[in-house]
Amino acid sequence: MHRIDVREQSDGRAVAYLYADESQDAGATRQQLRTSIRQKGWGTLSDFRDGAYALRISGLSNAQELLDLVAQTQAVTGAPSVTSQDVQDKPSGIGETIKNNSLRVSAIGYTLGNALYYLSGIPTGNQERKKMAIAFGVGDAALGVFGGRNDTFQYQSLLTKLQGHFEKTGIEIPKTASIHIETSSRGQSLGTRTASFMHNHINSIKMSAEVLGGFFAFRSGSKAFKNQKNLANAAEMLGGAIVVAGWSGALLTPEKKRDPEALKDASTVQRFASYVQEKPTRLAGWAGYCFNLVGGYNFLTKRGTAEGKWGLGAIGAMVGSNTLYAMSHKAPGGDIKTDAMVSDVYIVAAQILNKQPESLREAAIEATAKFLGERPEIKDSRQEINLKLREQITIQRNSPWFEDFPLPAYTPQPKHARVAIRNEGIASNTFAESAAGLPQEASPERALPLPVIQAGQVQHTALQSEPALAERA
Repeated sequence: MHRIDVREQSDGRAVAYLYADESQDAGATRQQLRTSIRQKGWGTLSDFRDGAYALRISGLSNAQELLDLVAQTQAVTGAPSVTSQDVQDKPSGIGETIKNNSLRVSAIGYTLGNALYYLSGIPTGNQERKKMAIAFGVGDAALGVFGGRNDTFQYQSLLTKLQGHFEKTGIEIPKTASIHIETSSRGQSLGTRTASFMHNHINSIKMSAEVLGGFFAFRSGSKAFKNQKNLANAAEMLGGAIVVAGWSGALLTPEKKRDPEALKDASTVQRFASYVQEKPTRLAGWAGYCFNLVGGYNFLTKRGTAEGKWGLGAIGAMVGSNTLYAMSHKAPGGDIKTDAMVSDVYIVAAQILNKQPESLREAAIEATAKFLGERPEIKDSRQEINLKLREQITIQRNSPWFEDFPLPAYTPQPKHARVAIRNEGIASNTFAESAAGLPQEASPERALPLPVIQAGQVQHTALQSEPALAERA
């Protein structure tokens, strides 16, 4: 073993890269070492970094754990060099910082507005408006604490969704796949687990709080309207209904990237629906603007009173926050900014795709590229993701660390029986049927159409048959 590179993560764990002798003579020693690492409960997969093949090891707490393990084996001669770095890239400039933390910044204005709304209910003893302010405030307090960018939490959440996608579509995941360790909370403190959960669900919590607050706003206007039927009280009631409708829509709409290719022949309605799905927070922001507008009319009619002054102040504080919120993603921070983590998503997925039977692999690659191409956490297009997955498949198959243990042909289980996988316009009810319907031969000697990759001075052949690739195991 030559050296170890370690990346520290914000969740209290680390990822290490182990560089060792790549010769065929050292193959047995490499696999013995890999087995020892797995027995510790850590994830392993083949990788290529800095012009050399490496074994990527996940689930560590720190580098010392790995050093203690390899020191007990016969695979080490001398002390390997160890380098460490923080895994998450730092934002550059105030503009990028605000963009990455737009949810947190919006919470500042919202919180000020909530306090003023509460004060506006005191002079008239409006208990419903006070409840509205408290409900809004709970969501905004959580947003301010957990709404910032955290690529580590984003990465783990995305892999959890990818794992669910594999299970839903019938793509078999080996028991030794690294994704099991990547998505596990084993070894994390209660605080880290809580922070991860809150970060991944913060907008659902915020939106639910807004729906509850909108209900109280509607009740406030409704009670006032019963006592005095005028346009101002009707406006407050309407504002509450708009908040409930708009924020419920944002809560229930899944976030999904726009696909320019799919929208070429789309109707206006389809384009608008895609625009909303790209950032469901837009619905929430628009509802907030409408609430400010009709609420502003209500408080303008009472501008000479303490209630009106506090209410107008609350609206003024919230206008900017609605703008920031509408600009944000449901996933805090938007796409994963740390390039190494984005690359890791492809590496982890490629390990699973490499283990699929040849007759199913092509359909699995297409299905995975489509899924990741719709996820807001990944900035790359579906076509770019497809290419990068194939690149990683080739790299891993050429790695001296690669284990050529293919899975048996997948037999769909009842829970997968009605899953439809679409691949280049071909639809089927099961994953196996989708693969069988592809215009390709199922010959064991079929060459994989993988691109030429250059990394350092290593060049990989563009077309290699399965037996040729297996010889590298």
